[in-house]
Amino acid sequence: NDDQNKHDRFDILLLEVETGTLRFVEAKHYLNKELWAQKGTRPKVTSQIKRYLEVLNTPTKKNEIIETYSGYIKELESLFPIKTHFKMDTKLEIDSQAPVALWVFGFDKDQREGRLKDLLINDNSLADVPYYLSGDTKNVEIQTVWEQIKKTQKA
Repeated sequence: NDDQNKHDRFDILLLEVETGTLRFVEAKHYLNKELWAQKGTRPKVTSQIKRYLEVLNTPTKKNEIIETYSGYIKELESLFPIKTHFKMDTKLEIDSQAPVALWVFGFDKDQREGRLKDLLINDNSLADVPYYLSGDTKNVEIQTVWEQIKKTQKA
């Protein structure tokens, strides 16, 4: 059964090394049909993010995810010894304010000012979804992604 073989997977994991805070990011290209819905309705991607939040709010799953990524970081550091600001005794935590965010990329200025602004931002389709928008990903800094997501999160 194909439905049984489908598993949600996080596209990107961000780690704030100073605090050990994890944030998960769902990345969607501008042309991805899951971003788009009729004006005044929520796009499919918001349901996907809601499912991720449900997983992260399940204590056993949350603990499993934290343990898995802690082990992953330790393994990477043993394989590729590099100096980082991250101290291995830092306990990882999932960001409580913006645990899952959306990153939309691959659009030009006209697309941003048109469809993207009209159908995602101005009509509040992403009202409860922290997001980051970047047309061109070539020069994106991870720190910028982290900070911009924080700016769009809703209280």
